[in-house]
Amino acid sequence: MKTYYARIRFKEDILGTSPADPKIQEKFVSSKIPDTVIDPDTQKKAEIAGVTAAEAVEKSMTVFYRNQDGQPILMPYQVAGFLKSAAKAINGEVGKGTPAADGGADDQGKKRKAGKKEGYITAYKSKIDQYVFVSSIDYDYDGDESDPGIVLHLPEGGTIGDCQRPLRAETLQGPRTALANSESLPKGTWCEFKITVLLAEMEKMIPRYLDYGKYNGMCQWRNSGKGRFKVEEIKEL
Repeated sequence: MKTYYARIRFKEDILGTSPADPKIQEKFVSSKIPDTVIDPDTQKKAEIAGVTAAEAVEKSMTVFYRNQDGQPILMPYQVAGFLKSAAKAINGEVGKGTPAADGGADDQGKKRKAGKKEGYITAYKSKIDQYVFVSSIDYDYDGDESDPGIVLHLPEGGTIGDCQRPLRAETLQGPRTALANSESLPKGTWCEFKITVLLAEMEKMIPRYLDYGKYNGMCQWRNSGKGRFKVEEIKEL
């Protein structure tokens, strides 16, 4: 078993993922109308209901989780989700294996199995779920307290803003365009956490997975570069 300490700093803004309205999922299921999308029809419904467009946008906004002190935090499962994305990408990069140099047959003429390349992890999702555990710095697995979350520290002078962007989707009714709105933390935001690894095969991969964050980061709108980060420190505890 190994436990890593990691400190990362975001190279781009990072966007919140949690619905600002705690009842929004219940409303979505009951009405089958995606309240997380603000388009002209939704705005009209909001006006009919007696609320302003600003209130409708605020309710549909995705935000960061907060701890008891009101600080924005990442939940450990969000970092674990990033590790799975990184594992998938690195598996694709290294490939599953290589055929034998002699044509792939042994002395009895039986086909030999391809050798597994270094860095390729089979069943990576289940292995991360079962053997890799992310936590805040002070969390004690043997204690009675729940994990308070991974605090996101803003850079000096940094403020919490918002990021609005259009979303395009092809639906059965044709192309749709809507507006997404998310709470945003600025470039330079940093956090620190622990990663406990119970499987030897995964131990050497954790630094490599975290390094993938300079290409594709965490949370929303990652394909635009949001949430990219660099590893400032990683060490074994």
